[in-house]
Amino acid sequence: MSSTTANKKKKRTIRFWAVAVWLFVWQAVSVWIGQEILLVSPVVVLERLTGLVMETEFWRSIGFSLVRILGGFFSCSSGRNSCGGTLREI
Repeated sequence: MSSTTANKKKKRTIRFWAVAVWLFVWQAVSVWIGQEILLVSPVVVLERLTGLVMETEFWRSIGFSLVRILGGFFSCSSGRNSCGGTLREI
């Protein structure tokens, strides 16, 4: 196995464990607090997200937000700066 392939595999493994550890910490703190209004567990978030993915209104909301975000980005990055500052090339 080449060193670049080994490096990629090592990075993926590290990334996986970093995510797993933080998900565990999130779950543990959520259980420790014991009040979903303060900190919802990742399991509850995943269950709710799974339900939302099936709803048309969720995707409509995502699309609307994406259009607004991209519109703001492109209007600020165009030659006509409507963001209040000046654009300088680096």
